[in-house]
Amino acid sequence: MFRTILIIFFLLSAHKIFAQEFWMLPDKNNYQRGDTLKVRFNVGDSFIGETWNLRAERIESIVCSYAARTDDLTSKAIGGKGDHLKIPITAEGSYVVAMKGKNAYVELDAARFNSYLKENSLDDAINQRKKSGTTDKSGKEFYVRYTKLIVQSGQKLDEAYRHKFGLPLEFIPQKNPAVYKTGDIVKFTLLYEGKPLFGARAFVWNNKGGRVYSQPIYSQQDGSIEVRLFNNGPWMISVVKMVPSKEAGADWQSYWGTIVFEVK
Repeated sequence: MFRTILIIFFLLSAHKIFAQEFWMLPDKNNYQRGDTLKVRFNVGDSFIGETWNLRAERIESIVCSYAARTDDLTSKAIGGKGDHLKIPITAEGSYVVAMKGKNAYVELDAARFNSYLKENSLDDAINQRKKSGTTDKSGKEFYVRYTKLIVQSGQKLDEAYRHKFGLPLEFIPQKNPAVYKTGDIVKFTLLYEGKPLFGARAFVWNNKGGRVYSQPIYSQQDGSIEVRLFNNGPWMISVVKMVPSKEAGADWQSYWGTIVFEVK
């Protein structure tokens, strides 16, 4: 059993110099047949952030899995800073929405890039920069974001939460989040290119009444992340994976993954 280190941040406590999480938030958590699930994409630090100004060219795909079916919602995304998705609730059970972004580029000066790597425990990149003598060079990086959202319709418990969307970086709950309650210890499996990812530092977030609690934790040999849910309300798990870029124009490729769910 591993030890969990709990660190609590309130409101806009500085978390990362460059890193900004990206996630989906619903207008509520539990829905009934006939409702409409309204989703906004948020971006920012500390699980607060602001509504993303959605542009279609930044999205690769948006997919929703529910009631043993999967719908492609990419063409139904609404641009701007309002509700980005409006999904009719037509069945009971879990609804899982997954968004895959497109690659983007950023360049940071050496000091900021090194701090960003350290704060995210991206040790492989840190060591490679040391070996190649490029620690004092700027960081040229491609990055891409993946995010998942799980909500519940009615009381029916099904297996939709297990659906794998084939994202390069993806969290899979080991139990249906609809049954989670405050005080539970829960597990998620973190996959990278379809295989369990060991040793990645993830952050587990809870936003309760505008106060944000953040818990850093490392994935185990089987890719599992185990956490105690000490509050109710919305929760998010986020992680960053960085590898050398295979494409010209940048030295590094990073993958950003999040999953959001609600605790009663």
